[in-house]
Amino acid sequence: MHVASFDATGWAMRRPCRANFTKGAFAVSAALAALITLAAPPAYAEFVALRTDRTSDCSHRLPRAEALGVRAQCSWLMDDSAPLPAWAGRLDFSFGELTESQFRGLRRAYGGWTAASAAEPTYESQRSYGLVDFLPPVVQAVNGHRYQPEIGTMPDFLTAAARLGLPVTPEQEISLYWNCWGVTYEALRGNERSLTVVQASSELMLETLRNASTLMRSVSEPTEFPLSSFAGGVRPGDVVLILHKSGNYDYLDHTVVVLDDGIYFEKAGSGADVPIRITDEQTLASIWTPGVFRYELRRLRSETQLAPPLEVFSARSHGVLARFPRFAELPWSSLDRLTVDWSPLGTLRPEGFAFFRSASFTFDQANAGARARLPAAAYVPQTF
Repeated sequence: MHVASFDATGWAMRRPCRANFTKGAFAVSAALAALITLAAPPAYAEFVALRTDRTSDCSHRLPRAEALGVRAQCSWLMDDSAPLPAWAGRLDFSFGELTESQFRGLRRAYGGWTAASAAEPTYESQRSYGLVDFLPPVVQAVNGHRYQPEIGTMPDFLTAAARLGLPVTPEQEISLYWNCWGVTYEALRGNERSLTVVQASSELMLETLRNASTLMRSVSEPTEFPLSSFAGGVRPGDVVLILHKSGNYDYLDHTVVVLDDGIYFEKAGSGADVPIRITDEQTLASIWTPGVFRYELRRLRSETQLAPPLEVFSARSHGVLARFPRFAELPWSSLDRLTVDWSPLGTLRPEGFAFFRSASFTFDQANAGARARLPAAAYVPQTF
């Protein structure tokens, strides 16, 4: 790490949760190229439930459930309004009625990567359960949604930043985004009552997740898949970092959380039309092509407790101030609510530097054991 300067040179800004299409770096498919050509997001932030226009059976299996004598019914739920085929489908797994022994086994198998307990299911002999019932509360609440970003301004704060020599103008936009690794971080953290919508620096996120985990496997060629094909295999709660290298720089492109062999939880990007969903390895590899991208399978250390995201990623966090000491001269009340991203070389320029706002939501739970749900306010267009 180095202390960055506020000069006018550097790389173009990376596209969070999307590939870096630097000229000559590598070839990309038309489908992947389409992922970065999204229309400008709307002016208000809100969660939107994904549509289910049709369903179809699928053959995916859940080995951890089958080890407990539970066979899952797999379905593809299709949203025909999705602008790209790669975003149209999401997986759903139904277990049906369970014995109490199966119920407790599934809770240990799929919910054990966090300490969250407020949304743990309560056993009912005549209830029909699904995989989502046994996942952490954050995953329960946001699965099957997309997030509409907000575009706004903070002229007073930006005026102060410009006076320090930062490459901003008072009219510059400050956005409220939730990208893939922001979702991954909250899923891994597993807060039992709330979530924080935040877009963190890709460099700082990569550093944080690597420091908190052990590398289990690194693969870069299609012949090395599936990811679960190694001694010991994957565990629910493992995290997959998808990267490419530019020179000596590891660039984080995407992140997902492992749920079972070949089954993942993700936000498929950072734009307004991107689903938060359960998906499979085939879909993942069709977007993030092995050979172009490298996959790191990592496991959080047992003693790891991920800190609240704004403690780690806000513009006044240690990791940011170590890189940009002059941020300490800006109003801390604003820095507490902002994150920042920068170019791979650490230099600040308008197209390689951006502030992002944050927002928090507290889950609704109708009764003990019910799935965690977003509050009604999360579905109302609003600014923060």
